[in-house]
Parts: sequence; structure tokens; C-alpha cells
Amino acid sequence: MFSGRFNTGYLVMDRYIGATLLKTILVVLVALIGINSVFALVDEMGEHKTGYGLSQALYYIALTTPRRVYELAPFVIFMGALTGLSILASHSELTVFRTSGVSVGRLLGAVLGPVIILLLCSALIGEYLAPEGEEQAEIFKASYLKDGINPVQDKALDVDANSGAARTINLSKYHWYKQSGLFMRAQALDENGNMLGIKQYKIGASRELEWIRTAESASYVGNSRWQLNKVVETRFEYDRVFARHHDSVMWHTDADPRQFSARVMVEPRKLSISDLLYQLGYMQREGLNATQYQLALWGKLFQPLSIVALTLLAVGFILGPLRSVGMGARLSAGLFVGLLFKYSQDLFGPLSVLYALPPWFAVLLPILITGFLGWRGLRALV
Repeated sequence: MFSGRFNTGYLVMDRYIGATLLKTILVVLVALIGINSVFALVDEMGEHKTGYGLSQALYYIALTTPRRVYELAPFVIFMGALTGLSILASHSELTVFRTSGVSVGRLLGAVLGPVIILLLCSALIGEYLAPEGEEQAEIFKASYLKDGINPVQDKALDVDANSGAARTINLSKYHWYKQSGLFMRAQALDENGNMLGIKQYKIGASRELEWIRTAESASYVGNSRWQLNKVVETRFEYDRVFARHHDSVMWHTDADPRQFSARVMVEPRKLSISDLLYQLGYMQREGLNATQYQLALWGKLFQPLSIVALTLLAVGFILGPLRSVGMGARLSAGLFVGLLFKYSQDLFGPLSVLYALPPWFAVLLPILITGFLGWRGLRALV
């Protein structure tokens, strides 16, 4: 009977700690997302795009909010757990739990329960909501980028937004694609997935330029084929150069519409795991430098570990060196440690490129250090 009551007490404790942590984590999330969004809004209002005003900037911020939630998740959970545990410690509730015979491991399990739930929610947001929101945000924002488009050279890009025609998405710096000896750039996309302002360069086995092909647009017709429309092909043969005009040319390639979707405008860290794996497969096949995509991939794969490591540190702080200090000192220490963790992750990424370190090691090292410090702190309390 005593054992049953004791187990019931554990369940009540777990629910109480879990509810407290969920509330504080939610408060921290709202506060940090609010601050982050204000700074992002200031940046957006400084873009000075034609027709891009406050309402457009707010819509862009709303679309990118899931990505901000995902990126801030480790820091938010750490600060929220630290705040929640600080509240419990300030009311001497953690002391009561400990003097009642609750072990450090049992308290850690009660803390990890809500953290794991939030971890799963974060993973779903990062894999589905955030990439979709980023893609739509870039499409929306790019529709206001009209600078740098040459309406004479690229007639397909001169689209009237009020005419009802497909909306044009300017890629600004072009999107480049490589397949063996073929190099191609596209200047823009439309909302139907067609490429606009295309130029292709074919390099032969002897590393000589064989032909240059320009096309007004390209549409995917299936079976690894793209139809290039209004094509001008210039060929270089020995001592002569000649050009041919075609209404359309079929281009056979391994690339599907996913390779040329609006997500080509999205930074690697904002892509989903599946998109990163797809892009890495292409880059590795073509021998391209994929370090930034590898860092982004490992960062997403190891994010659950970073959340668990920071949670260990938070529990170790509250039960250990910070148990007798005030709330302000605890939050200041947590803020310092959280920022140090974030900056160390940002630092080790470029260092991996500079010193040719494996990307997975550069991402994992700060997590291991944080987890080790948290584990050592908890071990000292056992």
C-alpha cells in the first residue's frame, strides 16, 4: 500500500513540475519571439522595396515565425526550464522533494518529460512548418524585387503584377546548376514552377566551350525532361561560330522541379532535413563544396541532443551552485551560459571549414561539452 501511495506521489510531482515548466517555457517563448520579431521587423522596414510596406513586412515576419521558433527552441527550453526550476526552488518545493527521498535522477526524469514533448513539437515544426513558411516568405518577398531585371534581355521577367499573369520571383544573384560539363543559371521562377531567364554553357571533354544556349523559359514535362522555350543556341566549332533559333528544345537532365523550386532561395539552415539530404546528394554527385549544407544537416540532427544537454545543465545549476542565490542571479547565469552555447556553435561551424574538421564534430563538440558539465554537476549531487 505504501508503495502505491509513493508511486501516486511521484505522478503528482511529475505533473506539477511538468505543468510549471511548460508554463515558464511558453512565457519565455512568447517573450523571445516577440523581441526577435521586433528586430526582424526593423530590418524588413529598411529594405526600401517598391510597394513593400508595414503590412507586407508583418506578413513576411508571420510566415518566418515557425523557423524562429525552431531555431530558438534549445535556448527557450533551457531558459524556461531554468526559470521554472528557479520558481520551485524559491518556494522551497525542490528542497521538500529532496528531503522526501526523491533522487536527483527522479527529478531529472520529471523535468525531461515536458522537455521531450517540446522536443518532438520542435522537430515537427523544423521539418514541416518552418521550411514551408520560409519558402512562401521568400516567394512573397522576392515578388517585390524588380531591381536588376533586364526587360529587353529577359522579356519573360517583365510581368505586370495586376494583369493576372503568373507572379515572377526574381532570384537576384541567379541560381546556378551544374551537371557534368553543363553549367546553367536561371534568373527567376514563376509561381507555376517554370524557370525564366535561362542560360546554359556546355564544356566539352577537352575543357573547351562547345555551345551557349539561352532560353526565355523552361517548363518540366516529366520523365527527367524540361522544355526550353524560345531558344537561341550559339555553337563554337573550330574556326567558326554560328547561332540557331528554336521555338523549343527538350533538355534531358537528372534534375526534377524540386531542384529548381523556390527553396533554392532559402539558406541551408532554414531547410528541412529531407531538403538538405536531397541537396547534399546532388552536390556530392557533382563534386561541389557542401560544407554549409552538412553543417546545417548535423545541426538539425543534433538539436535534440543540444536540448537534452542544456536541460541537464539547468537541473545541475538549480540543484547545485545556484540553489542558494536569487532568481535574478539564476536567470543572469542562464542567459550567459545560453548565449555562450549559441556563440560556440556559431564559432565552430566556420572553424570546421578553416581547419577541415568533420562538420558533425564541429556541431557535436559544444553539445558534448555542455552535456558533460551538466552531468558532472548532477553527479556531484548524488
